[in-house]
This record gives sequence, structure tokens and C-alpha cells, in this order.
Amino acid sequence: MYGGEGNLSERKLVSPDTETTSSIEKYSWENGNIVKIDFYGKDGAITLESFFKYDSAKNYQYGLPNFLKQPSSWSRNNIIESGNMDYTGSIYWACNPCRTSYTYNLDNYPVEIRSHNQVLELQYKE
Repeated sequence: MYGGEGNLSERKLVSPDTETTSSIEKYSWENGNIVKIDFYGKDGAITLESFFKYDSAKNYQYGLPNFLKQPSSWSRNNIIESGNMDYTGSIYWACNPCRTSYTYNLDNYPVEIRSHNQVLELQYKE
């Protein structure tokens, strides 16, 4: 399902054999970025809410085909903070909220990403 600006508003996982829905994700958008995802179980009850904050720089994953199944690649900017509300009590979070910092090149793309005690270095071909 798509919203008024062409952004995905809902994604369902449906079994082809039984035609039953096993999960639903609902997306809330602001300024071209996903700010909240609500996750629902097969019974229709909300199981998890995820919240996101962004910087104003370019998301290096945005629109790349190999990342299209990952909601983080659908947003125009880079996630700097994410948090979760688990309604099931069954998920362990290494951090909540999780914070990410970036170092950018002159074209405003990230060249270094620091998150969860890890560093990811990126290089771009000219």
C-alpha cells in the first residue's frame, strides 16, 4: 500500500498456501524519511514500534537495488538515532536508543559510520 507521496505505507507478509497474513508493517513518513514503523503479528496486535531520527545528509543506500528490501534504504537521509518499544517483552536490545555518527565527504555522503562499537568505512568510485 502506498501513501499520497508515493511512499510505502504498509507491507504485509501473506502465506501463498493459506492466504493468511503472518505480519504487517505500517510506515510513517516525514520529509522523505521513515520516522516510525509499527509491527503487527498475525493476530493483528501490535508487537513492536521502531522510531527513527535523521541527519540532513545523503543516505548512501537510498535507491540502490541491493538494499531495496531494507527500510533503512528507503529514507533520503541517514539514521542518527533509533529506538524501539517491544510490546511482547521477548526482544533483547543491545542499545535502546541506538545512536549512529557519520563522517562525510565533500559531496555530503558518509565515508565513516560509527554505531554499536563498530566502524564502517565507505569508499566511492569516481
